Amino acid sequence: MSSKAVILGGTGQIGTAIAKRLLADGWDVTVSHRGNRVVAGEGAAKVVRADRHEPLGVADAVGGGADLVVDVIGYTRRDAEALLSVCGDVGSVVAMSTAAVYVDADGREFNGFVAEEDFPRYPELIGEEQPTVQPGEDGYTAGKIAYEQTLLDSAPCPTTVFRLGAVSGPHSDHAREWFYVKRLLDGRRTFGHHRGGASVFHTTSVDNLAELVCVARRASAGGILNCADPTAHTEKEIAAAVADAMDVEILQVDVRDDGASQPCRSPWLIPGRLALDMRRAESLGYRPVSSYGDAVRSVVDWLVGTVKPDRWQDVLSVLASYPFPLFDYEAEDELLAKAGV
Repeated sequence: MSSKAVILGGTGQIGTAIAKRLLADGWDVTVSHRGNRVVAGEGAAKVVRADRHEPLGVADAVGGGADLVVDVIGYTRRDAEALLSVCGDVGSVVAMSTAAVYVDADGREFNGFVAEEDFPRYPELIGEEQPTVQPGEDGYTAGKIAYEQTLLDSAPCPTTVFRLGAVSGPHSDHAREWFYVKRLLDGRRTFGHHRGGASVFHTTSVDNLAELVCVARRASAGGILNCADPTAHTEKEIAAAVADAMDVEILQVDVRDDGASQPCRSPWLIPGRLALDMRRAESLGYRPVSSYGDAVRSVVDWLVGTVKPDRWQDVLSVLASYPFPLFDYEAEDELLAKAGV
């Protein structure tokens, strides 16, 4: 008999990749979602429409139990409690959190939109023992820590929490690569970068994430694991990887602008460095299955085949909510001209 896995929140990039991997390994996979989006590969997995954020919704999804539950969309203490209510019939749990919960030695929190002096001074590689924000009910990261701690303190089965970097994969409403893909589709070949393109926001490609789910399940170790790609690339290197995936040559230049709109500001630009130490995962036998440069090709293919350049906001809703313009080409050209381009 096949092992049974339930993925809570299976319509996006993370759930789709994990379902694909588990199905390939012979698992019986059930994917739950609220019915707002089409499930990629829906024909191969059982689909349950349920609200993960309600206790009865979790019970409906898990049904009579499961060997593995993967929670992609747990955000609060209440979400953890809903999952705990069915854990008596679950073999193990893997839950998704975020590296944004880490703070530096002075308590500065991750926020990509703050000034450089207010951004955390993280170590070169952030280990799982790095301090975090305090748990609470207000705010995304406080809620995530409350979710993590509630699960880890009370789950009756082996439970592993992944702290993710900038997640990258097809089927995402937050595909940061679109910042470069759209420019290339629009015929633009010069990319400007603030801070010399040296900003580092460590990527987590979904194929590597799915591999770590399998490792965590086999190891039954529990606890916190960072999850990120083998190399923490700079913003400039990410732009080059996207251009290479589209077989286009680009010119990358440094720009400087202190205005509020900041033309050329990409979703990869943070005022510092966030890179994750993967040694704890590696000690369990984890080895990455892809580099970012290889993995991004599937992201580019999905974007080119799915997203209409003139209506990209319909698909990439999270990206569209950024508090600065992503494609103000007129202002961008003025800034590039100042840089001598």
